[in-house]
Amino acid sequence: RHIESRIAQIDRDGRADGIDVIVKSTPATPFIAVNCTCESMDEAVRMVRTVAEEGTRQIRPALRDKLVVVARNDVDSEKIDLDIGFSLTRPANASVRVAGDLVLRVGELPAVETMATVVRPGTNAESHTSFGTVGRWIEANAYEIAGPCREVFLEPITGPPGFEGAMVEIQFPVRKAA
Repeated sequence: RHIESRIAQIDRDGRADGIDVIVKSTPATPFIAVNCTCESMDEAVRMVRTVAEEGTRQIRPALRDKLVVVARNDVDSEKIDLDIGFSLTRPANASVRVAGDLVLRVGELPAVETMATVVRPGTNAESHTSFGTVGRWIEANAYEIAGPCREVFLEPITGPPGFEGAMVEIQFPVRKAA
């Protein structure tokens, strides 16, 4: 099915986009984040940058792992509901105040048995194509989305290659469609 899906994608698009969907499970992971509702994508990008910069500065490197953005968006809402924070290398119980009244609070990213993932460079003008690739794969392989999307920054965005160039893993929890 995976090979057939990839061939159909190439036939439909007329080219291979170089993005392969990988299916994997993810364990439960300690997570420290702030929940915020943003009015626009520009505001969301500013929040991600703020959390990345402040978290990098305030959370010890031995505890802080990857920057993670969890998106819980209602299709009927124009607002963007995000958890922005860091996966942690071990459980912790401290909160971290960033940018005035924003507080990163400890929680957990739940384990996901089946996650459809792609890796792409940065948040740039072409990054939306990766979401389309995952969506086509989900549909072609008889899955459905089973939870909020995660974007895991595999490289720090506070230094080179920066926000636009860092490698990002997009993760969609999925389950077989009924």
